[in-house]
Amino acid sequence: MKEKILGTKIRFSLLLFCFLAIFFLWGTNFSMGATSKLYIDIPATISVDSEFEANVFIDSDISLNAYNIVVAYSPDALLAEEINNSNSIIDVWQNQPNLNKPGEIEIVGGSLHEFTGSQGKLLTIRFKAIQKGKATLVFKTAEAYMANGKGTKTDLERESASLSISEGTPVQITEKKDINPPEISFLALEEDPLNPNQQFLSFLVRDNGSGVKEAMARYRTWIFWSEWTPVDNPAAIPSNAWAVGFRVADNFENQAAQVIYYWPIFLKNFFPILLIAVVLLLFLMYRIGRIRKQS
Repeated sequence: MKEKILGTKIRFSLLLFCFLAIFFLWGTNFSMGATSKLYIDIPATISVDSEFEANVFIDSDISLNAYNIVVAYSPDALLAEEINNSNSIIDVWQNQPNLNKPGEIEIVGGSLHEFTGSQGKLLTIRFKAIQKGKATLVFKTAEAYMANGKGTKTDLERESASLSISEGTPVQITEKKDINPPEISFLALEEDPLNPNQQFLSFLVRDNGSGVKEAMARYRTWIFWSEWTPVDNPAAIPSNAWAVGFRVADNFENQAAQVIYYWPIFLKNFFPILLIAVVLLLFLMYRIGRIRKQS
């Protein structure tokens, strides 16, 4: 059992370092002639004020395990309401897909298991049609990396999607209730080989109900916790942090949390204080003993 856990940790750590190399040295290798395709499944027509889901898929006859994709849509005609990454082939997200940038949604991450085949689901976006006319969804960026141990970059074929928005009876999506919290299957602190002043918090989370919405972390270098802040994967944490809290929430606000303690750093941070406290205590005991003898 220990060997299995250790093997998973080593494999995951190596994958994260591969991601770092990919993201910092973007596209150092290229594969010409894309044999993989991105496409979006949406209805052909819909009425104003109706909701619909756009499923982003990939087909590939070569093995892939990392992705850098940007989906662009018409913000004047469509309102993106929610992103659901449940059951995605991506299980290591560099950052959780979000709605912070109107008109664009980034899909950046990788998978522990390589993907080959058809209808590999990347994520689902829930939209609301807000204006009559024609709306389009296109791939602004479409890049993937082959699972060949070299991080070879390959451009993907892109298939855009469009739909007509007209007057009619609005249709709303009935959400399935999600009562189960996300699963944190891996959480660890790793040394940053390039910067001794920080360490990396790496994690593997999944929610098969409504999808992971946000991952957050805080830390202790002394007594008090820092503020909760959204984190990418991996997340930079000060090297003198002796406790790290991690929290992940899904789209129904169900939460899961864990705390990592690193006691060697705790002792290093607090040893001078503990030493002074012990010296003062011994001195106080000595003084009390002297006073009792004199009385």
